[in-house]
Amino acid sequence: GLFGTAMSMLLFGLSRTFWGFVLSRCLTGLLNGNTGVMKSTMGDLTDASNRAKGFSYLPLVWCVGVHLWDIIGTLSHPYERFPNVFASVFWHAFPYLFPCPVAASLILLGFLVVLAFFEEACFFAKSAYGHVPRGPLPLRKLYTFPVIISVSNYVAIAFLHTTFGALLPLFLATSIEVGGLGLLPSQIGVILALDGAVTGIFQIFMFPTLVRQFGERRVVMIGLAAFLPMFALFPLMNMIAAWPEWNSLIWILIACLIALDALMNPSYGASMFYDGCIFMYITTSAPKCSRGTVNGLAQTSASVSRAIGPALAASLFSFSASYNLLCGYLVYAVFLAFAALALVLARQLPAQVWAEEVDEGCMETTAP
Repeated sequence: GLFGTAMSMLLFGLSRTFWGFVLSRCLTGLLNGNTGVMKSTMGDLTDASNRAKGFSYLPLVWCVGVHLWDIIGTLSHPYERFPNVFASVFWHAFPYLFPCPVAASLILLGFLVVLAFFEEACFFAKSAYGHVPRGPLPLRKLYTFPVIISVSNYVAIAFLHTTFGALLPLFLATSIEVGGLGLLPSQIGVILALDGAVTGIFQIFMFPTLVRQFGERRVVMIGLAAFLPMFALFPLMNMIAAWPEWNSLIWILIACLIALDALMNPSYGASMFYDGCIFMYITTSAPKCSRGTVNGLAQTSASVSRAIGPALAASLFSFSASYNLLCGYLVYAVFLAFAALALVLARQLPAQVWAEEVDEGCMETTAP
């Protein structure tokens, strides 16, 4: 997965057409299945006593990577910033190439670390012949209530999170007259950076404490409930922005939005890894021997919702503004309704994560 990501990154930088960019991104998804592997591995390395602490580290690492990539991304079009160094016509032909080998080299470093130090986990069960490996259950036997309700909640939260992630920069950049705040790119960059930093710090230090104090289901529901004021703040800020004398209040509300985003993430996780409480449910919803299959099913299902969410959010934003539906705020009403439905779905989760089934029902292979 890491090696494939590095290669597709280089292909992205060497692409000169739209379909070349699309192909390189498709290769990234095709060759990289590490998300499910990492979550399965974290589940294998932890137990009920330290699982919340273990899963809290993954979003922090993701936040670091995302913001490191933001910095590396500024190296595109190097001939504009460093004309004396990158004067060759080559860099004009491939303006996005320079940051790609920089990022690829970091990914390859991770590949070498995994190759050298990562140990495969293989679970065995005792038998009369010694150690007999246990195989995963067939997929059809995993369609149980714990798996279905856990994955369904993951899909719902993934959908809401990606729609919020798509709406936030769009709202910040759009002019006040059209329904946004009309902020400068530098201001938007600072807001997004602060959002990621606060979320990562809150996740690692507060997530285990919240789980101990409130339990997994309450943390999920608190996170989902945070979406309600998060979406409601968008139209409120736009209305206030029309009055210049209230500009200071806008920044207070933006700070509240960042705080709510941090509060939401323990239910779900940060950005692409989504490793909050919901993954603790997914990890324990099936026998240990089928953990990889269940994580793969969850990741595939959530990928569909993450593909639909941003496109739907941007389309509804444009549609609402173009036809002035609900004064241009229809998009937020729609996602407020989705958040309310997601809260109802989260009520179906048990108060605590499912009791783990380590080997029960696993397929036993033939001993050598």
